[in-house]
Amino acid sequence: MPTRTGRNARKIIADGIGRIPIARGTDESKGPDLGLLVLSPSDAADLEAAGKVFYNLSLRRSRMLNEPPPLQKGCAWVLCGMVGERTKELRPERRFQIAKEFRGLYGPTVLAGHREEAGFDYLSVEVSYDGDYAGPNSFKGCSGGSLWQVLLKERDGAVVVDDLLLSGVPFYESPNVNNRRIIECHGPRSIYATVVEALERAASKRPQL
Repeated sequence: MPTRTGRNARKIIADGIGRIPIARGTDESKGPDLGLLVLSPSDAADLEAAGKVFYNLSLRRSRMLNEPPPLQKGCAWVLCGMVGERTKELRPERRFQIAKEFRGLYGPTVLAGHREEAGFDYLSVEVSYDGDYAGPNSFKGCSGGSLWQVLLKERDGAVVVDDLLLSGVPFYESPNVNNRRIIECHGPRSIYATVVEALERAASKRPQL
């Protein structure tokens, strides 16, 4: 979750990014549509040195695969990503040839469904444009972002956040029908089983120094 606002420009070595395809279906609305971009070791080290924290999938793998929290009870759902319609072209600064401003989004959504198909699991979340909605018209650009399950509990008469769990990766948005839009996401089993296994295979093939 963002803790502050402001611009934070960082140079990423494009040639050093590793691409790991996992699965791509023939129907973009149903999936699967899953892959990985792996930062170069130098870029990852620079981000860590700047105080960025990487989410540890392996640390939470056993819990999410064997004893996952209920999907519909004692929690809220938050969608995060970079919205395409809010991306701006900027005047290049310093040594950058191209400059763009990406605006991250995080906001509440409603879990509308859960399904499993051909070895993958999926979560569907619904966005409503009714009432005082002030979000984007489209969520294109959020693909590859994140869907967080926010576990809640009562403490001293107030509801507080107990834990934040990465539980989905969005990949498709439906048309807006009657002020409703469905965003399809890969679910927790796809992340903590399939993605982690792909990372482990890639790590085992990496040359040892």
